[in-house]
Amino acid sequence: MSTYDNFPQFACQKDGATRCVQVAQLLASKWEVHDVDNPLVVMQLDIINAFCSVCRQAQFDVLAEMASPSYDKGNVRDGDMIPCAPSLRKYWGYFQSMQGQASTLPFTYHRGQPHHLTCSKSGQQGDGFETVQFAVMIHPSIGRVFQRHRTCKGAAICDDIFVVAPLQEALALAA
Repeated sequence: MSTYDNFPQFACQKDGATRCVQVAQLLASKWEVHDVDNPLVVMQLDIINAFCSVCRQAQFDVLAEMASPSYDKGNVRDGDMIPCAPSLRKYWGYFQSMQGQASTLPFTYHRGQPHHLTCSKSGQQGDGFETVQFAVMIHPSIGRVFQRHRTCKGAAICDDIFVVAPLQEALALAA
């Protein structure tokens, strides 16, 4: 699904996190320059509450390949092009039917109490296709961060991001 040469995104993997760790290990093993004062690190980043805080409009913007609001602290403006893997465009109808309107999310409290939440953004973590929807939305944003930090290499499965870089560069990317 990637359009960034230093950042692949994995979705629909049986165990995407394991795949990302494997990619990170390969990237680290192929690193050519090692500096004792700025050692090579493999860092994992995990976005807190990522699935429940996704803006649905961002998913549609990625599929349409055009930003409708501004993103990324103004680095992407309304009308700017957003990269999208061509294979994902055929899912527009599915995204529209599943995410184009508010829905009711039923769940049962751990003591057996049923609840119904009106959901107008994001989706339910654990839903099989929600992983793809989430990855579609987040990939361009994380990809742009990696583009600004070209010495960093990385891989991700949704909100689990693995960075391989010298320590100072990895910390700058994470900031």
